[in-house]
Amino acid sequence: MLKVIKSTWSFFLLFLTTYLLLEIFLRCYGYSPINPSQNEEKIKCTPPPLFQFHPDYGYVYEPGNKKVTLNRSLSYTLNVNEAGFRTNPHAVCSPQRASIAVFGCSFFGGMGVNDDEVVSAHLQRLVGDTCVYNYAIPGHGMNMQLLKLQDLIENEQKPEIAVFELASFHLIRNPGGFNFVKNFADIRDRPSYYLCSELSGDDKLNFFLKDINENLCFLDYWSAAYHLLKVKFYANQFKDEYLLDLENSLIQEAYSICNDYGVVPVFMLITKDDLSSSIGNFLESKNIPFIISSVDYQSDEFNLNPHDQHPNAFAHERYALEIFDFIKNDQFR
Repeated sequence: MLKVIKSTWSFFLLFLTTYLLLEIFLRCYGYSPINPSQNEEKIKCTPPPLFQFHPDYGYVYEPGNKKVTLNRSLSYTLNVNEAGFRTNPHAVCSPQRASIAVFGCSFFGGMGVNDDEVVSAHLQRLVGDTCVYNYAIPGHGMNMQLLKLQDLIENEQKPEIAVFELASFHLIRNPGGFNFVKNFADIRDRPSYYLCSELSGDDKLNFFLKDINENLCFLDYWSAAYHLLKVKFYANQFKDEYLLDLENSLIQEAYSICNDYGVVPVFMLITKDDLSSSIGNFLESKNIPFIISSVDYQSDEFNLNPHDQHPNAFAHERYALEIFDFIKNDQFR
């Protein structure tokens, strides 16, 4: 009996030692568990929070004047209107004036750049009297862009031109893939719900909100090894074919709505990889005009390195110029 107890304890100590060594190794190499940080040095928001709940989109910005520090090193300011979207400092707008709606994620939303450096502000300078509204929200994909367009039309705020940001990294966001949504758990003042979409058996688009903490348990916050295994397990949660079908369906629906309501659509593809090429091939096959941006945000010329890889002010200016060149062409008026 004593032998069995000793053997059990030896096995337990060996397991515990191996596990602790694995944890140390993983943490040294950057594979840390989720950290629900309340540390002001992680992300500073004055006044907090940065986001608020929205029943259709999961979350939007909390209204007010914000000062945000990105990755503890880069500070910028943003002003958010009562509707939860970033304001345009150069626009004096009214419902009677023509308008351009810019949709997208943090790339068009301007994470890391000030209000007068965002693509919508640069575009406003170029188009003059036409009002440019920025409805881009960090973290969202094509699904939010489509729903916001529908919402504007239903509320008699139809834009004359709708600019859509297309990116291959949106593909995993559209269905709310675990390996993307889990990133929100690390953010201070994080939103609680995320907008997801899916294709039903008859290829109908469905939208729903997902609880960000739905697939997390206490081990995700304490064990790097457990969290790494979970990430690997969910790595193939969705096949590329399905993700592309979902993205293409969202694009097709947005394009159809634009045609039905007399809105000029501007689709801008900002990424350059195999999935982006597939999206481009779909657009061509459907005769949907689009722009392939010349901006390579992975180049230090266009991003916020060493702080972050989001587009910098120069990239936003280039985006605006490319959009302006596209919409001023007579065939798209």
